[in-house]
Amino acid sequence: MDIKFLILVIASLHFLLGILVLSRRRDHIKLSFAVFVWFTALWSASLYFYEHPLVFSSLAWIKIVYFFVIVLIGSLFYFSFVFPVKPEKTSKWPLTLYSGLGLVFVYLLFGTKQWVWGVVCQFNQCETLLGPVYVWFGILCAIFIVWTLVNFVQKYRNNKGIQRMQLMYLFLGLALTVVPVLFVDVLLPVVFNNSSYFWLSPFSPLAMIICLAYAITRYRLMDIRLVLKKSGVFLLALIIVVGLTIFAIWLMAYLMNYRPNPILMVGGAIAMAIIILLFIPLRSFLQKLADKLLFRKITSYQKALKELSDKIVATIDLDKIVNSIVETTKNTMGLERAGVLLRDEATGQYKIQKIIGFKEENGISLVRDNFLTEHLQKTRRPLVYEELKLMMRDAQDEPTKQALLNLRDNMKRIEAVLCLPLMIKDKLEGIVVLGRKLSEDAYSREDLEVLEILINQTSIAIENARLYDQVKDLSENLQEKVDEQTKSLKELLAMKTEFLNTVSHQLRTPTTIFRSMLSMITEGDISGKQKEEWIKDSYGAANRLLIVIEGILEANTFEGRTPSFDFKLIDLEQVLQEAVKIFPNIAQRKGVMLEYQKPEQKLPQIMADARWLKSAFVKVIDNAIWYTRKNGKVVVKCQSSNNKVQIIVQDTGIGLTQDDKKILFQKFQRGRGSLGMNVNSSGLGLYIAKRIVQGHSGEITAESEGEDKGSVFTITLPIMQEI
Repeated sequence: MDIKFLILVIASLHFLLGILVLSRRRDHIKLSFAVFVWFTALWSASLYFYEHPLVFSSLAWIKIVYFFVIVLIGSLFYFSFVFPVKPEKTSKWPLTLYSGLGLVFVYLLFGTKQWVWGVVCQFNQCETLLGPVYVWFGILCAIFIVWTLVNFVQKYRNNKGIQRMQLMYLFLGLALTVVPVLFVDVLLPVVFNNSSYFWLSPFSPLAMIICLAYAITRYRLMDIRLVLKKSGVFLLALIIVVGLTIFAIWLMAYLMNYRPNPILMVGGAIAMAIIILLFIPLRSFLQKLADKLLFRKITSYQKALKELSDKIVATIDLDKIVNSIVETTKNTMGLERAGVLLRDEATGQYKIQKIIGFKEENGISLVRDNFLTEHLQKTRRPLVYEELKLMMRDAQDEPTKQALLNLRDNMKRIEAVLCLPLMIKDKLEGIVVLGRKLSEDAYSREDLEVLEILINQTSIAIENARLYDQVKDLSENLQEKVDEQTKSLKELLAMKTEFLNTVSHQLRTPTTIFRSMLSMITEGDISGKQKEEWIKDSYGAANRLLIVIEGILEANTFEGRTPSFDFKLIDLEQVLQEAVKIFPNIAQRKGVMLEYQKPEQKLPQIMADARWLKSAFVKVIDNAIWYTRKNGKVVVKCQSSNNKVQIIVQDTGIGLTQDDKKILFQKFQRGRGSLGMNVNSSGLGLYIAKRIVQGHSGEITAESEGEDKGSVFTITLPIMQEI
């Protein structure tokens, strides 16, 4: 096979590189680079057809080759001005100069014989007969290529970090490409009057492809590493299929004692490759068409889920959330009736939060005998009216059968068809009751799957709304107490507003983070190592949310009283280690090194409440991490002496001023560095930690040498063997 056929392979690689660059977050820089590599691909392909004429003569093809040389040098020259960051003002005169000279040479190329006046082909090799203009064209190319390389060198010197490395490999790839091309296409024809080696120049860009591939995978050039990996897998599969196709054609010819035409073999393999390349977009198009025509209902469900998700994420008002779930469910499913019952936290009884179509007394009748709530709590699955008859048949005892019969009669009487549990922390906190569809259709499996997703989203939103209400009540109580203590009303209102905004943000942000991450993981948008990292990040966000929620609930517990601690003989070191284990992902994501130093001697057991004491440790460690800048360090250690045990949390963070120390352990107070560090702190953590430590007859202190010199928090507890 003619080795020159590889020129088309190289051209295809350049064309594929341009597609990959534009496949992810297109911008002006990527577009200009893609244009350059596409012109390089066209230049390479034209050189092949110069040696193997198709449609046009070799003379026409060599003129096309030179035309693409003019435009690809121009596109590369422009790219050197805008990469890696496009300047606010690009100097236009160099580009205008090249454009003017380029137009002149295009005229000389196609309008005269002063550049190319003939081509001689013999023995499968062509030689171009060049005129005097070609010398000036070679000088033009050399000048602007050197200018381009100088631009990249200057930008290399002015940049740092990853952009500097990208420029280095881009420069290296271009240099390794340009030097051989200038030798073969300019030096040999001009000095030695030998143009028979033009066909070698398309092999030079292989060096650029190798350098760019390394820069993409190692230094995120053009930010297409993920696309490159996926495309590499696809390309490997494509090569295997093409190879198997060629092998199959050869094997059949061998068995039939027939000598196949190599061109037909390669042509068949290329045709197979084209069919494979067209299969995926064609399949995607037909899939979308089928979804639109045959699965309009599923598309409608997906749209409804997205709209509901947007609504409930945007609010933490309980009434608005419930209204959204009822309206969305009723409209999406086309229902006659829908309603929501929620458990009252004070009385434990269920009450109607929102109903459409049902009578209020009918809704309450469903939960009057507790059988429905107990069943939903146990199964955690939707209860369908049509399935009650089968459940009665399979009931193991007469009381259960009778209870199912009563429930069935009641649901029939009030025209309820479906009951869905609202589970919060494995506890039934509400019920969504739905009536029949206006179309009289039964609920399908797809309906139930969509409803379960919708209910899960609603449960999270309701939990957040209730937590917000608790915070709001806590804030209102705080306002009354501050008024009683004659503090400034303006200061109180500002404190309350800041607290509510901060805590509501803390509740929403981690939930949104791990919900979005888990949604992408579930839908298969990411995989491999990135999937593992996102799972770790989701776990860290969940831990962060847990810390925020527990802090709010614990602050409410300490409001006006001291909780009763359950003192037992505990292993203090084990409790401290459990607290530290919560933070590795959080610390890593923030860029802070977290170190736990085991005590030199085993600590004695003490009388304490392990759960509350762990909470105090968590809050002090959490405070140290969030007030330590990136690349900082937090050290946790413990020691015992003189019938006391000390837990020490030392950080290299922003430190404490004298004013900070005065308010540090007060409720809703934050240090002056909270805004600069962007710490979403509620100001409750250290206050709760102090109350817990005091409840254990201990003390907590904070020391710092000053601003930006770190802090040392010390919890001192007595070693008590009994109370």
